[in-house]
Amino acid sequence: MAAGKPGHGSSDKSESREWKRERGFEMLKKGKKQSVISKRLEVNRKTVYNWSVKLEQSGDWHDRKQPGSKSKLTKDQKEKLKKIIDCGPRSYGYDTDLWTLKRISEVISREFDVSYNTTHIWRVLKNLGYSAQIPVAVAMEKNSEYVKEWLEKNYPEYMKEAMEKSATILFQDESGVQSRPNVRRTWSPRGRRPAIRVREKRDKISISSAVSADGDLYFAIKEGEHERG
Repeated sequence: MAAGKPGHGSSDKSESREWKRERGFEMLKKGKKQSVISKRLEVNRKTVYNWSVKLEQSGDWHDRKQPGSKSKLTKDQKEKLKKIIDCGPRSYGYDTDLWTLKRISEVISREFDVSYNTTHIWRVLKNLGYSAQIPVAVAMEKNSEYVKEWLEKNYPEYMKEAMEKSATILFQDESGVQSRPNVRRTWSPRGRRPAIRVREKRDKISISSAVSADGDLYFAIKEGEHERG
């Protein structure tokens, strides 16, 4: 083993890289060919080329990383931004429930007089614990309390009546091609899927289907909305 070269038992692999970089710079200064340096130090030719470029630019073999840029937003401003995002775009005056990078950029500009490009907005949100997700659609007309009451009170009564009359209970739903736009991604805290409010009334071709507990399937296709009774 050459004198001064880190051994295989070195706990820090960076020591070996620095040793090779320093030796490489010394050999470049002495006019050694890059192919010779690559072979002797067992490094890629591209690595030796990068050393030669750095040698011409700075003459320093040390690998000094530039410090990251200071955040434009203060801690308090970040907390305020999180509250605005969590309240939803509609609360801030937008007409949909989708947070886009452009919208968040506008919020930051209005609230804090700070400008970010779109790419950096993405980094800011990731650092705040947000991720881009596809929200689950929740109908504006949906009454959660009514659904809960029906399941706990009405449904058991229907089941009892169906058994007495040897009747079949069908579970019905609708689907089809509709005028509602495709759901896009929005930004929300990691692990918490967002919801987007949508209108039930829309132009569409409806497919009404119903299924029994035994798996029997019934369906009908109609242009427009099916009549609700």
